[in-house]
Amino acid sequence: MRRRRRFAMPAALRHADWRFLLPGSGDGVYGHLALLGGPEALADSLLRSGIARRVSREVPHDGGADALVVLSGARVSLDSAFRCLAPGGAFYLEIDRRRANRLTWSAQRVERTLRRAGLTPTAAYWVLPSFEAAACYCPLGRPEALRWCLTALYPATGLLRRLLRFGAGAWLGRRRAETAPPGICFAVTGTAGPPGAPLPGPLGSALPDGRSMPEEIRPVMLTRGSDDFTRVILLPFAKDARAPDGVLKVGRFPERNAGTEAEQQVLGRIRDSLSAPWRDSVPEPRGLARWGALRLGWESCAPGRLLSTTPVGPGRAARARLLRELESVTEWLVALHGSRAFPPETWGDAALQRWVEAPLTAYAECFGLTGSESDLFRLARARGDALRGVAIPIVWEHYDLGPWNVYRDGHRLCVIDWENSTPKLPLADLLYFVTHWSARARSVRGDEADLRHFQELFCRRDHPDPYLAAAHRAIATYSSRLALDQRVYPLILLRLWVLHAVGLAARGRIAGGAAHASRAGNRFVQYVELLADTRLMMETS
Repeated sequence: MRRRRRFAMPAALRHADWRFLLPGSGDGVYGHLALLGGPEALADSLLRSGIARRVSREVPHDGGADALVVLSGARVSLDSAFRCLAPGGAFYLEIDRRRANRLTWSAQRVERTLRRAGLTPTAAYWVLPSFEAAACYCPLGRPEALRWCLTALYPATGLLRRLLRFGAGAWLGRRRAETAPPGICFAVTGTAGPPGAPLPGPLGSALPDGRSMPEEIRPVMLTRGSDDFTRVILLPFAKDARAPDGVLKVGRFPERNAGTEAEQQVLGRIRDSLSAPWRDSVPEPRGLARWGALRLGWESCAPGRLLSTTPVGPGRAARARLLRELESVTEWLVALHGSRAFPPETWGDAALQRWVEAPLTAYAECFGLTGSESDLFRLARARGDALRGVAIPIVWEHYDLGPWNVYRDGHRLCVIDWENSTPKLPLADLLYFVTHWSARARSVRGDEADLRHFQELFCRRDHPDPYLAAAHRAIATYSSRLALDQRVYPLILLRLWVLHAVGLAARGRIAGGAAHASRAGNRFVQYVELLADTRLMMETS
């Protein structure tokens, strides 16, 4: 068993997600930005990406900065820092109450300090879980927003999660939501002088339907993923609202605009292809807006909570709940892929080139081939050639159908994040989903355990684990309902992980790093290697 090699991508722009919360700035570009704290390379990233025309890493003395960012590790006097702001300039200030010198700094105390300095705070955000690993910025003073985050996004499992939910609930119960609970990270935004535009920049843009956000709106901001390629999500909450008014998506750099634009079109086409009971299983597209060089996608918010928050464990109730989830997702995929949105394709030279030869060639050019991979690819080409004349359905492939992209509200599902969806072969979405669903159900942790799980799921036929058995039943049900020729299964399985390996390499290059272009930096290559080592599915299916 090979040990999976860990990888990391440069994520400099992830350290600048505060820009989506700064008030004002209609185009998201700052003439002079004072950046205190943060990684050394961040200033260069801000300049190269056009976010700022000038960046000062120390407090400028000319008083002409139109934006001030004070990050948690900055060693600076706040009084001197604030004096560098020009009238009307915006600021973002991080307070880390885990530090001894910030333990008594509540949001109310910070607000009083800012007002004495002639500044106007516009919002405060609880940063979860920390500044170092920020994934969620939840507005203080919006208890319903915090309740929604804890219900929809965070599982009630594990001691830390339980303490988080209990502590937040107790704090909200005392109606102290406008202050910061002790021992947390929070950030404050505002302007120098009277507030000119209190809304964060992207929310200050006109929405596609022509209306504007009211000034009392405060967003929950989600900064998901582990690299710059993922998009930032803004969920605006009106005062006393129990759910977001919608979802605003924005990429960190302009090259991500194409995915945001494509997603709006795909959502509309998928909804048009589905009958009424299933139409709301994908978000409603509400159009596109622009914030400087970035495109904003506006869509409806999925109800319920993510499947990734479902409790797992050895108990009978947890097992039944997880098995129902798999059944629901399988039924949903059958409904979506059985809607005949596209005519089937008869397997011939064009299909062989598109579905077999092109991805295998791209993989070989990107990573080279081991001896066992060469043998596997030879068998795959022979299997593809044997399918000539077979009619294969063409379906909307999601490409990233994991429990983190599926909401459940009672018996209803809603699947989000369709930016990578295109018409492709069937079954791949279900194979991708059962890989992650069964790993979570089995509480797989660590690199070696993950590879062993993958091998047990796809390279063995006799494993007694009930979740693996359920996964294979789901694959059989889906294949039967869509009348798939069983001989196409190993080709789709191989193609799935080949495409993800090549896609991850391309994603790394676009986001500014080439780490994923090597075998050592790409986890999907490990899956292909396992399939090549066994060849079981290609030889006997």
